[in-house]
Amino acid sequence: MSNQLSNNEFLHIATLGKSVGLKGFMKLHVVSDFPELFDAGRSFMLSNNQNITIEAIDKNLVKIQGVNSLQETKRFINKKLFMSYQQTRENCLLQENQYFYFDIIGSRILENNQQLGIVATIERIAEIDYLLIQTDANLIAQKLPKSFLIPYQDKYILHVDTINKTILVSGGLDILAAS
Repeated sequence: MSNQLSNNEFLHIATLGKSVGLKGFMKLHVVSDFPELFDAGRSFMLSNNQNITIEAIDKNLVKIQGVNSLQETKRFINKKLFMSYQQTRENCLLQENQYFYFDIIGSRILENNQQLGIVATIERIAEIDYLLIQTDANLIAQKLPKSFLIPYQDKYILHVDTINKTILVSGGLDILAAS
């Protein structure tokens, strides 16, 4: 996450874009899977630790409380909105077997009690999420690739344990060998 706050416990969830009209509205570029986070009265942190509150929202347009003119919006153009992990957990309702990216990143990938690697990040390609795995050093020593992708699908992901940061997979070693 670029322009990261000093505390790694914050997520970039949207970016303010150009001004629209003369009354303080701006484009809102949402990068969160939870558009319901953006309601009037909700507050967010900017990268400079400044808090802003949404006064009004209309589809992809947002008005910040206290910003009432085109001129006042200019200082907010391209500013990123952040939310803490705790706020995210409190405000985003997950369905069964859904997890936040930040709870999965860093998890150990295990297949038949063998560690294949660690989740470095999650990439969305088309409509499928893929775990980007940094391969375990023991497997790299066997001339296997340094990283590989596992589709986040039931066929491959057997169990996720966010407390112990482990993910049990099936077929992961085959994917690694074919990478």
